[in-house]
Amino acid sequence: MPHDVPHAIKKAASPSVPHDSGYKLLFSNARLVRDLLTGFVKQSWLDSVDLTTLEPHKGSYVTDELTQRHDDSIWRVRFDGTWVYLYLMIEFQSSDDHFMAVRVVTYTGLLYQDIIRSTGLGQGDKLPPVLPIVLYNGSKRWSGPHELAELIDPMHATLAEFSPRLRYFSCMRRRWRVITPSGIRII
Repeated sequence: MPHDVPHAIKKAASPSVPHDSGYKLLFSNARLVRDLLTGFVKQSWLDSVDLTTLEPHKGSYVTDELTQRHDDSIWRVRFDGTWVYLYLMIEFQSSDDHFMAVRVVTYTGLLYQDIIRSTGLGQGDKLPPVLPIVLYNGSKRWSGPHELAELIDPMHATLAEFSPRLRYFSCMRRRWRVITPSGIRII
């Protein structure tokens, strides 16, 4: 599978939300994404990640049906010789989204469609892993399921094997305190 993913994709219009724009700009900085991974994600597999290879990947897509979708921030990083895509969904809302797992699987699917189209993947090729990360700083405690399967009615046990599975990693903080490289504090 080719390692370089071209950014040949139609850019969708971004919604104009001041808080979201500021945080998206903040997390467009590789150093801050690296600090997010090492300070909050803290997974053992990060020991095998080359954080010097962090690079942004375009995150606004138009689906096959020409529906506009906007992803917050997508980065990729080398992990044991292959690319891993880090999908940062920055959500600043007053209440949690019970169906966030559905949004995450939709956006992850759109990212995979772009990778397939732009790299020319074919039979026998594998898609790269994606780590969806949801950042939330709303005033209320997050209560939405982190696993897509929790949102699907388990009507009959034999149907469970046909249900999609996806879990996202969450960084849920009621208040984020971040000091930028230039010393600006953002709360």
